[in-house]
Amino acid sequence: MKMRTAIIVALATSQVAHAQTNNAKPGDRFFEPALKQLGVYLTAPVADSYRRTAAAKFSEGAAQAGFSSFEAKSFSDGMVRGDIRFEPGGSSGWIASKDASVGIGEQPSKAGYLLSFANAQSATTFLERYSTIKLIVKPAPPRDYKVIVNGENCPATESGIYKVMPGESVVRVSRPSKPQCDWHGPIAPAAVQEVNCAL
Repeated sequence: MKMRTAIIVALATSQVAHAQTNNAKPGDRFFEPALKQLGVYLTAPVADSYRRTAAAKFSEGAAQAGFSSFEAKSFSDGMVRGDIRFEPGGSSGWIASKDASVGIGEQPSKAGYLLSFANAQSATTFLERYSTIKLIVKPAPPRDYKVIVNGENCPATESGIYKVMPGESVVRVSRPSKPQCDWHGPIAPAAVQEVNCAL
């Protein structure tokens, strides 16, 4: 039990540091470390669906993990809103939502259950049902090109992996003084669509 607690505290401490040093967007701090580890960018509809899916799964086992109904609702709502955050304090920090918090060192069972929704393994499972756009831009460096996916301005990432909802997608990539690269078409659930752009 002591070993399990130590592992949970070490994992949580690592995620706290990662969240604090990687300039995660305020709304995504809880999920952001795992997504960055996977090199995946979630377009807005997928991000919303992802948070709601995680919240629903969290709620299913929250009582068994020791959460009161108030705490469970607070953290579930926090996942949907995207405002769960890591905070310093206590022996190893806190995981906090708007109305509730869990001490990582003081409440290892609850913290471990919460953190199971913020690791790369759970992210991979939750993301399987969405479609993937794999953007390949040549030459890649510098990443001075603009990426628009389904009308949303997206960052030009090193991995070029963008998660979208299944169905029709439109990709537009542009680089100063170069012809624009466009792609559109359907992408099935769990399928990967490569988009090659010579810019």
